[in-house]
Amino acid sequence: MPDSSNNETIRFLYTFEFPDSTEKEFEVKLNAKTLELATKKDLPKPAWTKLKYKQCEQCPLGDEHEYCPVAVNLSALVESFKDSVSYESTNVRVQTNERIYEKATTLQKGLSSIIGMYMVTEDANMNAVVILSAYAEMVPFSIEHRLAELEYIFSEYTKFE
Repeated sequence: MPDSSNNETIRFLYTFEFPDSTEKEFEVKLNAKTLELATKKDLPKPAWTKLKYKQCEQCPLGDEHEYCPVAVNLSALVESFKDSVSYESTNVRVQTNERIYEKATTLQKGLSSIIGMYMVTEDANMNAVVILSAYAEMVPFSIEHRLAELEYIFSEYTKFE
């Protein structure tokens, strides 16, 4: 269970359990005040994370940025699941300081909330993608709102299964 003693950090611990009993864990930490990602500074930067590799049409970042901040944040996730199939069955457990959520679903649905957080929150180590950071307010500010949002996300998953 994530440590609840640090009120400065919002933590989400995702555990993906697969039918063959393998597990993969990912922790997403946000600064509780700024909602910046509290990421490691030594994230992998494969060639495909370079901004010039395939810059989005509407991307406001210029030549002063070598890497796409969203791609760098996603790189470990992509590497970990590169041999997986999006519709593969998995049991996803999300632990917060307050609760544990668990759902049998597909890998793509389980990963979607992590990807969403990586795309819209600013990164303390890199400049944010301004266009996407406007959606950061969707990342909950209070415990009650965060829990309600997570409950809503998981309830939405069940509507389509």
